[in-house]
Amino acid sequence: MTEGFQKPLPVNVVVSFAGITPSAFALMQIANAASSMNVDSFSTYVIVVPCIAMVACSILITITASEIGRQLYLTVVGVCFVCGIVSMVVTSGWFSDPSISAQLLSNSPEGTSITPPLQNPLIVLRNLAAYIVAPTIGCIAGAWLGSRLHPVKSSKVNNQKGRRK
Repeated sequence: MTEGFQKPLPVNVVVSFAGITPSAFALMQIANAASSMNVDSFSTYVIVVPCIAMVACSILITITASEIGRQLYLTVVGVCFVCGIVSMVVTSGWFSDPSISAQLLSNSPEGTSITPPLQNPLIVLRNLAAYIVAPTIGCIAGAWLGSRLHPVKSSKVNNQKGRRK
């Protein structure tokens, strides 16, 4: 591992777990409150909660970074993306659960149907895009805030194209 990757690793791990834990707790509360929700609100919450956690965590990670670059960005987006996929698989299982489905349908308008997210390619694409866009927005906002709060340097890119010899 390079020094640029090892140096911020402890902060990244702590912030990631600090974001995953409340997000998982919030999703469990949403699952427990399924009896008072309809299908649309439940679907909205299970995509919005992980995205909010991704934005918050990526802001905190990039604010605390002393060097902002491609490696930090890819690490943050990668971790958020994997966590998002896990949350999508778990919530898709909730939509397939007969007890949760029955509770959601009892509060929904007549004719509403439930399709688990993993069975609808458009929802999968929407979620995957959200799991890339949310941490990207957080990284941009965190880099901007971090540059205002403390000195931040960007990692150098060795790009010889376009240079005259």
